[in-house]
Amino acid sequence: PLRTLHMHRGEFTASPYFRFGASEMVMQFDGSLRPARFLASNMPIPMLLLGGGFGDNRANSLFTVYAEGTSPQGFRLYSEFMIDDLVVNPNETQSHRLGFLMGAQLFHPRAPHRFNARAEFASVNPRAYLTFLPPGNETESWFRNGQPLGYFLTTTNDLGQGLNALRFDVNFMPGRKLSLGGGWELLDQGTGRAAVSRQSNV
Repeated sequence: PLRTLHMHRGEFTASPYFRFGASEMVMQFDGSLRPARFLASNMPIPMLLLGGGFGDNRANSLFTVYAEGTSPQGFRLYSEFMIDDLVVNPNETQSHRLGFLMGAQLFHPRAPHRFNARAEFASVNPRAYLTFLPPGNETESWFRNGQPLGYFLTTTNDLGQGLNALRFDVNFMPGRKLSLGGGWELLDQGTGRAAVSRQSNV
């Protein structure tokens, strides 16, 4: 089926070393083209106000806020919070569908490609990016060709504990033609059992 994706992002740079912003995304899955939503996505007007709101039962909406701070000495701290769905009915059996990401990075202040190291933690509630349709049906989901349209990892089932991922990686380039890198990841992708992976490259 025909789907249309509208995205809106606003960012404020408080200084050369700090920025924050928010984005809203709407997946229209009924095959229609909503002129008001298209107009809002190309103007500094929130789609929440002009494009029909997040209560549209023919669309799936997602909202994120993020912030990033960088030190000239070679340190970066960043974070992002995602809202897929909020439960407002006290009788609802489903939980909130939220996501959170936080990371820190060390890098060479004058040549980041020569050295950088990163630690990152991500947590995504069950059913985030997913819908109430049968597995494999991507009509309303934030997926395309089996891949999420957002964070590259997501929950794999409906009743699991959500996704929790902890990643570390480091890259070092001692010469023009030599680069070394490695990484370690601890992942629980909604199955209740954690998996460990290690990567290295030369």
